[in-house]
Amino acid sequence: MGWPNEKEKDMKAFFPGDLLETGYDILFFWVARMVMMSLELTDKLPFHTVFLHPMVRDKDGAKMSKSKGNVIDPLEVMDSCSLEVLKNKLSDSNLPQSEIKKALADKTKDFPNGIPECGTDALRFGLMSYMVQNSINLDVKRVVGYRQFCNKLWNVTKFALMNFPEGFQPEKKGINGLKLSLIDKWIINRLSELVKSTNVCFEKYDFGPMVHNIYDFWLKELADYYIEALKPVMKGTDEEAKKAALNTLYICLDHGLKLLHPTMPYITEELYQRLPHRKGQAFESICIATFPTDLTSFNNEKVEESFNDLKEMVGRFRSLIAALNIKNNQNPNIYIKCSSDATFKQFSPYGEVMRTLIKCGEAGFLKGSDADPEGCLQVYINDELKIFLKVVGVIDVKVAYEKL
Repeated sequence: MGWPNEKEKDMKAFFPGDLLETGYDILFFWVARMVMMSLELTDKLPFHTVFLHPMVRDKDGAKMSKSKGNVIDPLEVMDSCSLEVLKNKLSDSNLPQSEIKKALADKTKDFPNGIPECGTDALRFGLMSYMVQNSINLDVKRVVGYRQFCNKLWNVTKFALMNFPEGFQPEKKGINGLKLSLIDKWIINRLSELVKSTNVCFEKYDFGPMVHNIYDFWLKELADYYIEALKPVMKGTDEEAKKAALNTLYICLDHGLKLLHPTMPYITEELYQRLPHRKGQAFESICIATFPTDLTSFNNEKVEESFNDLKEMVGRFRSLIAALNIKNNQNPNIYIKCSSDATFKQFSPYGEVMRTLIKCGEAGFLKGSDADPEGCLQVYINDELKIFLKVVGVIDVKVAYEKL
């Protein structure tokens, strides 16, 4: 780089560095010697931060070794590999015959159909997800699970693109001034919390919790709840509600992909390019787009508390239906009884949303003065809410009673 002339172009550009990333096992063999050498020759530290990553081991926690036959080749996970190739590698190795026999049995048990193609993003994300412990005991089946997560990202984005009307352009002011529902505000709240936690985790190099938070947002909040809750809105006739939902969904995808990009660069780039960005605010690549650092929050409106009540009701209904073994096509009716007028006003607009999330028949809302519906199982949620599941005419109540 031109040393000892420190004015040389490469020397100025590349030395000193900021971050060294390495394993803790060579801290004294390599890192300390780099520091001493740099101080001796330049009177400067070669870097100011050392990030020590965990060691990657096999799924049982054993150190990967050619002599054990337990080495996982990243290329085989990314591009796929047949069981035959895995076996041939062991047979052509210098392992003792007794070890080969054991390794062959392990490979056949773990990968009866070989290693499926997982791609680079799934492998990278999988490795990051292990970084909540001192070592990475890599199980390829977990990486396969993150490949399925990539499929979920495609499906969520595809749903949005199918529902964005032709020529859709996100509002210049974002969601400000739009007729946001409780569920719109809830998902924006969750996204706002994700933006904060991701930035904090990045600054601390706390990558394990970071990817778990991003995974939970996309899968458990955006896909499982928000997207499902949007389906009746998209089919409805309330154009203001639809406009608010579409702009909320756009913000979730735009910010969600940017937050995910450092750990899944390829699929996020592809999906980001397909979004209908505002004119003048689209970037050639997601990697030079502005990383989210702040977002509107609705914490002062008790959005989380209200949505948690709705979520609790949905969960209880789902549990009852599963426990009674009610089939999907039976569509039992449900009822929600609200003690106060304020609670009734708050939840009654979400009958269609609850029907979609629970996959039931009619969803009725009752006031505190109304009589309890007949032929129902009832569950107490809190002082304000009680739920009823219609079972008479849906199941054989006598058989269910005897089973209980």
